[in-house]
Amino acid sequence: LHLIQEYFEVTEGEKSDFEVASPNAATRLTHYPPMKDAPPNSIWCSGHQDISPFALLPRATEAGLQLQRQSDQAWLEVVVPANTIILNT
Repeated sequence: LHLIQEYFEVTEGEKSDFEVASPNAATRLTHYPPMKDAPPNSIWCSGHQDISPFALLPRATEAGLQLQRQSDQAWLEVVVPANTIILNT
């Protein structure tokens, strides 16, 4: 961010520019375990929209995660590089 270290600090009695008066956010953790004995081409979870404005997608241990591109509705395979988290907005 190239900001000074004290940029986000707020002294007592001072209002922060980053303070949220009425937060409207939900966070949930979802884990889809591997389908070890499932028939080929099985679907663990059908297409859906997440309830939050963004989703953090860490590297999975199994292939299969897809995201739908808004421009043409095409489904894209997601390959998350090692030591990376995908931010889906």
